[in-house]
Amino acid sequence: MSELPQGWSQSTLAEVAKDISYGFTTSAADSEENPKLLRITDVQDYSVEWSDVPFCKDAPPDDKLLSSGDIVIARTGATTGKSYLLSDIPTETAFASYLIRVRSSDAVDPEYLWKFMWSPDYWRQITVVSKGTAQPGANASILGGLELPIPPLLEQRRIVAKLDRLSARSAAARDHLARTTKLATRAKQAILSAAFREEKAAEKNAKLGEIADVLSGFAFKSKDYVSEGVALVRIGDLSGTEVVIDESTKRLPHGHASEFSRFQLKKGDICVALSGATTGKVGVFNFHERALLNQRVASIRCEGEADQRYVAKFVGMISNEVLEAAYGGAQPNISPKWLTQRMIPWPSLQEREKTVRRIETAFARIDRMTEEANRAAHLLDRLDERLLAKAFRGELVPQDPEDEPAEALLTRIREARAAAPKAKRGRRKKAEA
Repeated sequence: MSELPQGWSQSTLAEVAKDISYGFTTSAADSEENPKLLRITDVQDYSVEWSDVPFCKDAPPDDKLLSSGDIVIARTGATTGKSYLLSDIPTETAFASYLIRVRSSDAVDPEYLWKFMWSPDYWRQITVVSKGTAQPGANASILGGLELPIPPLLEQRRIVAKLDRLSARSAAARDHLARTTKLATRAKQAILSAAFREEKAAEKNAKLGEIADVLSGFAFKSKDYVSEGVALVRIGDLSGTEVVIDESTKRLPHGHASEFSRFQLKKGDICVALSGATTGKVGVFNFHERALLNQRVASIRCEGEADQRYVAKFVGMISNEVLEAAYGGAQPNISPKWLTQRMIPWPSLQEREKTVRRIETAFARIDRMTEEANRAAHLLDRLDERLLAKAFRGELVPQDPEDEPAEALLTRIREARAAAPKAKRGRRKKAEA
């Protein structure tokens, strides 16, 4: 590590923490007899929806209850290292066994410590200590060994204040970019609606089943899934615009492609979800490789490429209408027959091609704006990382020579711990002869 600024000291989490302890082992319950039970899954985007946090099945001991200023850290699984600083705790709450609680000593401000847990240096250390095992994880001893720079206490608070101001600006920029993405989706829907409204005014309509083949998929068995084989397109593979085939896509033996050839997809086929909360979701199959169509997904196939593109735009426009039509039972559901009976504006081929070109030109402009927004969001992520790195190198706020050096605080903590009486350990009784 580079040389620390004057007044700073290098320390470990174990040295600056008053307590590092494991959570309470119990089950979650709906009964309100006991305190709530905070789990790492309850922490989303650095916040907790307390109304969704369950209660403890068993009564926790007092030392497993959380206090304002405590930091909880995930100690196992894909979220190892994820942390949360408790501030406003609405009711008595224990922390679950897959969490480790860190309680700060007087040498470190809890908010400074938590901000460090966002930094690239923290995550570099977490990656190193949790790597090399089948299940990523970090125990209390490993977390206690994490190194961190400690500035004077007053400087810690200045760093936190500066990071909070900069984070607020960054969050506002992200919100603006997120709105841009949502507006792009709405703009595309408006373009589709306007285009087909003009087509409908021409009073040349046809049923979808008259100009395209509509087919429902087959109920393939999950026991037949293999690691390598022909792709199986399911509802989860529809992105809203295209079919996505990746490592998560389920596959069937290659022999299924010929045995179930009726359910093979062709490049350009339009896939539509027929049930569930995503009924009406669309995905165009843009692959040359063989793939099969699963149950609860329909495919729509036209003869010519121009018609296929035209119908794809129309089906994308009515996706919300399909979902609304699907409700009526406990589980949203639509039949392929409903799709075949849906009327579609059907002007001359020249007019259909003109409509597609107009839509795709407008979509291309919107996509360029969305790509720029995504690039800006990525740059914000990098900017945040650099600001955090600067903060913990002592480059974000100026040092004040009047601040008490961190080493003085650490020395007092070491002396207090050395003077504290050692906990007595019970003696094991000898077994009687």
